[in-house]
Amino acid sequence: MNWLNAFIQWGFLVAQFITAVLAIRCWNRRYSFTWKFFIAIWVLTFLTEMTGKILAAFHIQNLWLYNFFNIIFYPAVLLLYADVFAKNPMKWWSIVIAVLLVIWQVVHLVLYQNQGLDTYYITVASTAIIFFSVSYLIQLFLDKNITTPLRQDFYYWFSAGFIIYFSFSAVMLGMYNTILQSKISWLPLFIFYANHLITFVLHLCLWAGFRAAYKWMK
Repeated sequence: MNWLNAFIQWGFLVAQFITAVLAIRCWNRRYSFTWKFFIAIWVLTFLTEMTGKILAAFHIQNLWLYNFFNIIFYPAVLLLYADVFAKNPMKWWSIVIAVLLVIWQVVHLVLYQNQGLDTYYITVASTAIIFFSVSYLIQLFLDKNITTPLRQDFYYWFSAGFIIYFSFSAVMLGMYNTILQSKISWLPLFIFYANHLITFVLHLCLWAGFRAAYKWMK
């Protein structure tokens, strides 16, 4: 099964590369800082994952890399909703929470010297993203004046992907210690495949979102 695991991991690097390319195509579709930051984070996601796999291939510890990446990844996703809710007070809530998350992770890394994964941070950040994603979808389905087809609504695709991915992430990390202590032999392999499946679904949604943004964003 080692060949299958390697194929899946490196295959997902290809998926992340495709996401990065589709994101870059949308760079000039909007000139807001939050939109460009959102695009940049998916390019950085690919570069971080590629670097992490190279370090792992040489048996070099790479947890520090992902910890530093997490400082900006979750806030960048949250800040997208400053654009989504541009005319809504929730815009400011997304900005405030994003800033607080950055401060939280920086303080954690300083205090604990980048040792271990801050599962509480990731769980809270994931929950915040789910909240804003669900809020957008509720607003979308309740607003009778919206005539844009869902296939053209890039925020719909992004939000749908975030709800699926970050729900899984929050649950898995909420059970992190239980999973580590579990004596169920098939559980680690199940989580490996489930995580990659959910991540692939996220990237499918991102592809649809960036394609819609490239075509329909004004």
